Amino acid sequence: EDLVNDDDTNTTSTYSQASQKKNPVVLVLDNLRSAFNVGSIFRTAETGGVSELITCGICPHPPHPKLRKTAFSALDVVPTRHVEEIL
Repeated sequence: EDLVNDDDTNTTSTYSQASQKKNPVVLVLDNLRSAFNVGSIFRTAETGGVSELITCGICPHPPHPKLRKTAFSALDVVPTRHVEEIL
């Protein structure tokens, strides 16, 4: 198992534990049309430890079948919700 060293807290954890750390960041995707771009953003959000991803309007959202092709397991890891309008 790969180990990750956190210099700030002087601790060592497994890679899977390090990847589960959440940052206080919420991404809002408003009216993006491409399911493939949204899926890519889900993967990036997982890597960055984003705490939530909100889709709005016409933006593809789970369970859209094309998202699973590009987002892979990020759909299962990144908390998400869809709203019709952001304001």
